Amino acid sequence: MILNKYDMEYTVKQRLIEYLEYKNISKSAFGKSIGASNAYVTSIRKSIDDDKIKSIALIYPDLNKDWLLYNKGEMLNPEKNYELIPLMNMDGVCSPKRRNEIVDESEYVVRLVAVDGAKNGDKCIIATGDSMEPTIPSGSLVAIREVEEWREFFGFGNIFLLVLNDGRRMIKEVTRCDANPKEYVVCVSHNKNHPDEELKKDFIDSVWKVVKILTDKGW
Repeated sequence: MILNKYDMEYTVKQRLIEYLEYKNISKSAFGKSIGASNAYVTSIRKSIDDDKIKSIALIYPDLNKDWLLYNKGEMLNPEKNYELIPLMNMDGVCSPKRRNEIVDESEYVVRLVAVDGAKNGDKCIIATGDSMEPTIPSGSLVAIREVEEWREFFGFGNIFLLVLNDGRRMIKEVTRCDANPKEYVVCVSHNKNHPDEELKKDFIDSVWKVVKILTDKGW
């Protein structure tokens, strides 16, 4: 039974159950989806841990945090075009001189992440390093989309994940190299302590455009 919103016993747990019933999601499926036990919902007492709140935000972005935690506002956030895309066990390093933290591992899906405006084929990775701060703080999730015809049209001025032919994965803003545009591009840093650098196009194996930066990764 769902309690009235003005009832003293209308708790965080009751509101979460109301949301799950509205979405037709079982308690066990919800627990699994946020990396908790099947009985997680049943085990909730007065509050929800911060780490679980962040997981809920990623998987269920339509759920209004203020309503869930404090009974303020409506159950659902304003509708957006959210799609679930895979977060891969990959990192993109925001520096050409720093090595990736994840190397020599088979690619697999860690979990699904809700991203507004995502398309089929998009995926998320973790950004490391500080050369793109403050735009991309280290530890952020970035949603990326493959640029198949990058040799013909790069889309200069955007931020990209560059997969190099030595296996490195580098996140940089890319602009035209006026001195030698046929052979090089310029990798621009957003952190003033890191200089811009030229990169030979022949070193690039594939290009992915950064389409969304999730700096807080949740609430």
